[in-house]
Amino acid sequence: MLGAALLVAALVLVPGCGKGLFDRSFGADTSDATVADGPDTGAAAGPDAAPDAGRDTGAATGSDADAVPSVDADPNGNTTTEGTFDDTGGFLNLWEAHVTIGSGTFSAGSSVTVTLSRISTIGHDGAVGPVFEISVPQAGLLRQDATLTIDISPPVATEVGANLPALVLGTLDPNASAANQQWVPVSASTFDPGTPSVTGPITGFGNAAFLQFAAVIKCPPITTCPSGQNCSAGGACNQCPTGSPCP
Repeated sequence: MLGAALLVAALVLVPGCGKGLFDRSFGADTSDATVADGPDTGAAAGPDAAPDAGRDTGAATGSDADAVPSVDADPNGNTTTEGTFDDTGGFLNLWEAHVTIGSGTFSAGSSVTVTLSRISTIGHDGAVGPVFEISVPQAGLLRQDATLTIDISPPVATEVGANLPALVLGTLDPNASAANQQWVPVSASTFDPGTPSVTGPITGFGNAAFLQFAAVIKCPPITTCPSGQNCSAGGACNQCPTGSPCP
């Protein structure tokens, strides 16, 4: 009886015995495992999450609020995202731009895809920072104005310098030719020095299916625009007309 017990103990202590069991629990199989995203990975999304979380990644939609946003880039460095909204409204975010679509903006029973694009550069000077284009399938879909806020990044704020308090939301007339294009301040747009950011209503979708917006320098009170620009009749600093030097 004692001999049998010693034989069993010897087998357990022999190196390699039972190795298959330990392989299942702690061996090579677990080193290749991926940890799935879920409740155990960290913070739960909600009002107390980082306030800027999600701002640079895309859309929060109305009827499709749980859908994963899609942000695509083109070779020029532009990015775009989209969301589908019903009459309850929602939000659409892309980098510095934040679109608020209020309840009733679209008619009851509607399902409207709104596309938000960030354009790094544009062929008409006057925009402070990037230009954002908002588009819908056709003109006349909005029953009331949505709201756009554009954050002013620290590098842009430094570049604008003393003109920073004069920033407002500006828009381009999509029906104007390139030769006659002008940035025009959006009526009722405001500058928030705390963020800093500019906010204003998204007007003009009654006659257009896409609009371009940017932060612009309102003039007056600013009388000296950046080099190569002057104060246009529309009330913002704009690129000087081709072949016509700034006064």
